[in-house]
Amino acid sequence: MKFSYFFRLLTALVATSILASADENVYVANDDSNTVSVIRASDNTKIKDIEVQSLGRVEANNQFVFAITPDGNTLYVTNLNSASVSVIRTSDNTRTKDIGVGAEPLALAISPDGSTLYVANVQSLSVSVIRTSDNTKIKDIDLEKTPLALAISPDGSTLYAAAITEGGDGFVSVIRTSDNTKIKDIGVGVYPTALTITPDGNTLYVGNAVSNFISVIRTSDNVKIDDILGVHAFNLAITPDGSTLYLPNFSTNLVSAIRTSDNAKIKDIEVGLGAYSLAITPNGKTVYVTNNDSNSVSVIRTSDNTNIKEIEVGIRPTAIAVTSDGKFVYVVNQDSNSVSVIRTSDNTKIKDVAVGETPFALLISSGSGLFQILRFSPLRTQGGIRLN
Repeated sequence: MKFSYFFRLLTALVATSILASADENVYVANDDSNTVSVIRASDNTKIKDIEVQSLGRVEANNQFVFAITPDGNTLYVTNLNSASVSVIRTSDNTRTKDIGVGAEPLALAISPDGSTLYVANVQSLSVSVIRTSDNTKIKDIDLEKTPLALAISPDGSTLYAAAITEGGDGFVSVIRTSDNTKIKDIGVGVYPTALTITPDGNTLYVGNAVSNFISVIRTSDNVKIDDILGVHAFNLAITPDGSTLYLPNFSTNLVSAIRTSDNAKIKDIEVGLGAYSLAITPNGKTVYVTNNDSNSVSVIRTSDNTNIKEIEVGIRPTAIAVTSDGKFVYVVNQDSNSVSVIRTSDNTKIKDVAVGETPFALLISSGSGLFQILRFSPLRTQGGIRLN
């Protein structure tokens, strides 16, 4: 599919972790290696590289390249270049199956009960529905638009898909999960790529990469109720209490803090050069931001929204995530082929772990299935949506 404009898009997504666990593993998707590296978090040692089909570096999206079942037993990863999703058994980190889906699967979302996996297919203009009990595709939902991101409501009743027309006009498609039927399209800004839902499920925020605003959707009747002006949103993250929305502004080297009660901007916080993606600690006290052009991570204290420290990491830091106990932060360094480990008690980098070639996505999973995930994907388009 071709588009009529040229631009570079940087996106990411963070899902908030829930509880602490001592059994966490870190999974890293490596584009040029077509592997998933597994890091044992207890001693920050890489223990395995899992071969998958053909990852392909993903673009124009803030949703998961990974998804994991709530029990933590099964990990899924998209293969953009082979129209499939790989299934990994986490007990021994073995790839057990590849599920055929639509062309160019880009984003994953899993239902809260773990029974259903949804896959956004870029070239097929569809969302595939997979039954996780036997990892079988049971349906393709035709969107008639290109899906770029997925988000599912906390109660699992509704799936939202950010999608674009050939010209880049943006919509959010609303899918009723009881029968996997699209029930509505909501017009938003140009090129929506970031979706996040408040913890209470009442509000959906949509980041529009080209339009200079965030769209606000009331989920009770799926109506757009507001636009927050003056922000380009490539990544969105909400504090665990739902009170504050944070987003990095790559071109201005700022992170904006938005009060969700009235959708007003609280503050623009100066960070490093090329603010890309962010992660929030489970207690909501700290936001960590990767700065792609500074090769650093900014540390923001949320009580007064102040940048308190810059931590040097590897080259071209992109994806970032926090462990479920909040003690460590992991940062993907795309051009260093490594993951930096930051100790949050004193905000010090303690180790760089070598992984595969061109890492671009990160997931932290505990033995109990509680997790935090972030994917980052840079986009350089030249009349199309392919990166490579």
